[in-house]
Amino acid sequence: MDTQNIQHKRPLNAKEIIYLILCLLNTVYGILVRAIHTKHISFVIWIGIGFFFLVCYFMSRKHIMRKLPSLLRFLVLLVLIAGLALFTFLEAKVISGFTSVPPEGLDYIIVLGAKVYGDEPSPSLRYRLDAAYEYMTENKNTLCILSGGQGKDEDFPEAEIMYDYLIGKGIDEKRLITEALSLDTAENIENSKRYITKKGSAVGIVTNNYHVYRACRTAEALGMEKVYGIPSRSPFWFIPHNMMKEFLSLLKAFVTGNI
Repeated sequence: MDTQNIQHKRPLNAKEIIYLILCLLNTVYGILVRAIHTKHISFVIWIGIGFFFLVCYFMSRKHIMRKLPSLLRFLVLLVLIAGLALFTFLEAKVISGFTSVPPEGLDYIIVLGAKVYGDEPSPSLRYRLDAAYEYMTENKNTLCILSGGQGKDEDFPEAEIMYDYLIGKGIDEKRLITEALSLDTAENIENSKRYITKKGSAVGIVTNNYHVYRACRTAEALGMEKVYGIPSRSPFWFIPHNMMKEFLSLLKAFVTGNI
C-alpha cells in the first residue's frame, strides 16, 4: 500500500508535463476559436484533441500501456503512426496550395464566397477579394465570377457584397459576374461553370491559401481542365483551425470520391 501511494504521488515526468500543456493549449485554443472566430461546431475539434492528451496523461500516469498485451500495444502504436502519416500527407497537400502561382491572362477567375457580416465582407472574404482585385488590375481582360449565396445568418447574398466591394475599388462592372445561389465549394464551382461559355477556358480559383488545394481538385473533379489556384491571405491566428478543418474536409472528399 505504501509503495502504491509513493508511486501515485511521484513527481510529473517530462512526458506527462507535455501532455498536460498540450491538453491546456488545445482546449484554450478551441475556446478562443469559438469566442472570436466562428460559431460553427468545428471548434470542438480542439476540445477533443485536448481531451485526447488528457487521456494520454492519465495513461502515462497509471502506466496503462505497460499493462496491455504486447500485441495490443503494437496495434495501438500502428494506428497512431498510420493516423499521423495520413495527417502529414493531407496537410502537405493543403500547404502546397499556399505557394500556387497562376499564369497571366486567365480567361476567368472565380472568387469563392465566405462569411459576410451585415453588408461587409469578413476578413477571410476581404483577403480573397483583395487577391482578385490585384490579379484583375494586372490582367485587364480577365472576367471575374463572384460566387456565394446567402447563409441563414447573413443579411445579403455573399456575391452581392463581393460585387459592391470590387466596384468600390474601381473594377469595371462589365468584368464582374455574380452567382448568388451557392452554399459550399462544390456548388460555387458547379454553378460558376454556367457562366464560362468558352470551352477550354483557363480559370483561376481565388480563395484563402489553406483552401486552394481542395478547391482546385474539386474544380477538376467537376470537369474543369485548366484550373489554377490564386491563394490569398487568411487570418493568422486561425490558420491552425482552418488547416485542421481542411484535413477533415479532404479526408471526407477522398473517402466519398468527390475529388
